Amino acid sequence: MAGYIDYPRIDGNSNVVKSGIRRFYSLRLLVRDAFFTSIILSLLAQYIHREISLAGIVLPLSIGFGYALGFAINDYFDKDIDVLDPNKSTGNYFVNNSIGIGFFVLGLTFIFLLYSFSLFGIEGLSVILLSVFAFMSYSAKPIRFKSRPGMDLISHGLFNETYPYLITMFLLKFNWGIIDYLILVILFMNSIVNQIGQQLRDYHIDTQIETNFTIKYGKERSSAVFKLINLLIATISFLAMILGFVDIFLIPLIIIVLPIFIDRSLKYNQTRSSKIYKVTIFLFFMYWIIVFLLQFMN
Repeated sequence: MAGYIDYPRIDGNSNVVKSGIRRFYSLRLLVRDAFFTSIILSLLAQYIHREISLAGIVLPLSIGFGYALGFAINDYFDKDIDVLDPNKSTGNYFVNNSIGIGFFVLGLTFIFLLYSFSLFGIEGLSVILLSVFAFMSYSAKPIRFKSRPGMDLISHGLFNETYPYLITMFLLKFNWGIIDYLILVILFMNSIVNQIGQQLRDYHIDTQIETNFTIKYGKERSSAVFKLINLLIATISFLAMILGFVDIFLIPLIIIVLPIFIDRSLKYNQTRSSKIYKVTIFLFFMYWIIVFLLQFMN
């Protein structure tokens, strides 16, 4: 019939509806695991200094969304590499989804971050500027620290796990103690270990496109560095507990992460168990909920 347009029906079986749901669900890929771990690390600093408050929850949430933004930026600049690996391509939003929609969501996230960190004055805005530089310089050319052997480990060590704790200490103006330095050292080394492990697992893909610490110095030397730093982490953590630097409430957290530590040590050059990681994150949050409730009740 002339002038008739056959619009798709919007019902339960409509492909349009299903496609829209899939697109919305795919946005979850923009929120990586670092969203949760960065929140936990920020809350850890608050707990150690006994400064947990409802108002203080804004900062960890802001840091969490900041890390979601940072990892999404990393995924965007890695999309041409991740597409070569079936496993990594399914976890990268920008490989199979609309870049425009992704950028729109990230833009809203950035506006939220500008507002939330501006609540901390010039210090908060300086953190945002430094964070944006860190995100871009790590992944984007021409700097792309992750493709510069040595700098890939240092930059990852400084900003992946250490940064959330450091930001919290800085913006909330906590006084530094021995435990804070110990935690930062452990987090720095743990970030480096995770990066080397990732490079070992992605070695066959990375060698086709770029270079990094593991490619330059070889898998054997990188594996040796991985094992050495892992041993140092375990030694420092054990000595900290023996010498009484670790709060008794932190010991259960060490026990909770022990399965991940063991799994990482045994499968450092293989794909690690996602189930162990998810269970650990769940237990972490449940434990912190209990700690917060006890804190507010007192």
